[in-house]
Amino acid sequence: TREIAACADVQAAMVGYHVGSKQEIFDEVVGRRAAVLNAARASALAEARAAGGDHPLPIEMLIRAYVAPFVEATSHGDVGWRNFAALMGRLANSPRGAEVIAKNADGIARVYLEEFARALPDLPRDRLVDGFLYMVSAMLFVCAGTGRWERLHGQPSASPREPQEVLAHLVPFVVGGFRALRATTSGV
Repeated sequence: TREIAACADVQAAMVGYHVGSKQEIFDEVVGRRAAVLNAARASALAEARAAGGDHPLPIEMLIRAYVAPFVEATSHGDVGWRNFAALMGRLANSPRGAEVIAKNADGIARVYLEEFARALPDLPRDRLVDGFLYMVSAMLFVCAGTGRWERLHGQPSASPREPQEVLAHLVPFVVGGFRALRATTSGV
């Protein structure tokens, strides 16, 4: 709050008075980016549904519709989106972050889960949720831009990968994960 006040050239008490508590500021910051992301995901799903008609959508299409908006937002050099990705990764792995995630991401996640259920009707709900969360975890790691990929690759100064390159590898990886969950469920 003091840093915000210093940037605004006001006393810290004025930030609280006009903007609210630290928690309210945090919620607003997360909510603002989440709203943009959720709208992009809803739009991508609407396009996929229009293309697919009444039939269940292929899981590749569902995965891409959910993941691509985040990958693209975090890949265009906007440090705010990279910070948002890192923050969401921390929140997703924290019991304290569960409320923030629920408030900002569960609505669109449930919409997608229903589409995944239509696409994979033989996959029990608990395995479906597992697969969805594994997908989200992989997406968050890839988008956080921690530099780990570059370090493990042996090129710490490598430039960030293009969104289409990331999606070209991430989508089939997640598809394989859903198929593996399906196989373990059916006993194959």
